[in-house]
Amino acid sequence: MTFKALVVEQSGEAEVSAAVQHLTEDRLPEGSVAIAVEYTTVNYRY
Repeated sequence: MTFKALVVEQSGEAEVSAAVQHLTEDRLPEGSVAIAVEYTTVNYRY
């Protein structure tokens, strides 16, 4: 199963990037918790 995720990565001291990516569950770290988001302040159209 794949899902869309907002992935935020830090590649340097102050360099941060964000992108919507298609991920699979195996990309989640061990011990993660899945949540159901009802409201968000991140708005985008894909």
